[in-house]
Amino acid sequence: MVHYIGIDTRRFYRSSIKFDGTTGTFESVIGVAAITSNFENFDRSYVDAIDYAFKKVGINVDYKYYCSHDLSKLKEKNLIEDAFIEKISLALDAVTVFYTLFSPRQLSDVKVYGRMSKRLKIGLSSPIMDYRELLSKHLTQCFPVICAWKLAAFYQPMTAQFHLDSYEGHINEAQEEFDQANLSRFIYPHGDCSNPLISTADLLASSLDRRLLAARKTLIFENIRPAFPEFAMLGEKFRAFPILNQHLPKITPLDKIPIDTSPYLKHPVFWVFKNDPMIALEFIKESEPYRRLIDLAASAGGVVKAFDKRTDYNYLQAGDRGVYFNSSGLETIQSFNKFGKGLTPFKLDIMISK
Repeated sequence: MVHYIGIDTRRFYRSSIKFDGTTGTFESVIGVAAITSNFENFDRSYVDAIDYAFKKVGINVDYKYYCSHDLSKLKEKNLIEDAFIEKISLALDAVTVFYTLFSPRQLSDVKVYGRMSKRLKIGLSSPIMDYRELLSKHLTQCFPVICAWKLAAFYQPMTAQFHLDSYEGHINEAQEEFDQANLSRFIYPHGDCSNPLISTADLLASSLDRRLLAARKTLIFENIRPAFPEFAMLGEKFRAFPILNQHLPKITPLDKIPIDTSPYLKHPVFWVFKNDPMIALEFIKESEPYRRLIDLAASAGGVVKAFDKRTDYNYLQAGDRGVYFNSSGLETIQSFNKFGKGLTPFKLDIMISK
């Protein structure tokens, strides 16, 4: 039996008032793994759960898969999330929550880039990060693969397929061990709105944050399972794992070498060729046509990714789409096809409402 595991992560932040009256903050990264043994059935259950949740608040469904960012634009967000969880809880085989819980008193500075230091013969006292830097500059970028690394120990080769929201950052030992685990994986850019398991993980993470805040509960093991009474029937299959100081040697960056996720991209990829220096990529990504493009790609079992000429050339495949919105983009796609890449041109204007 193969288990399908979708993982998404988010930053967790709380302000607090200390006993001496001063203000402080608690920062963490949380991740959720949503697990099923039948991906096709789960996909149908996901669509039904979204339909149920939106009908309950009287809103039409615009996309196949929703992320918490989509719902944040709706005043009914909390009601939709709760109704969705009520339904989708019946379709999951297991749920695992991960969260960082470091002790700042024992962690004023963290030694990082040890492999680089050895390679460049840098002194043992540097480079370092404090724990907030470690969270903001490293763990928030690569936490999906750290969660996958923790789960990998429970699966043998050929028994698990990981669906991970895209991640980045610098190489670390946990990521390298996961790469060597011989477990199938697919990387989904914008995975929280293009894959049912990753979307579910995202909505569960959002709900966990919200429910703990409403109940004035801290992010510790004893509070996580009670935050989801919908999953009571899972028993011990609803798990929570902290990432602690003892895990630091595995999860700190080893060298300033970017993690390469391109070989694991889920195809078909809808490659976006911007080819216009006047338009910022982030502006395009925040647009409604781009969001609808993600939805179209998801319905085709694929993903959307902005083409990066530095890294992506070798990963263009026949059957992928080349998305363009000007003549320069189309010319680039046609040029690639002259060299056998087999991209299907796709004009972004199709996604723009008239």
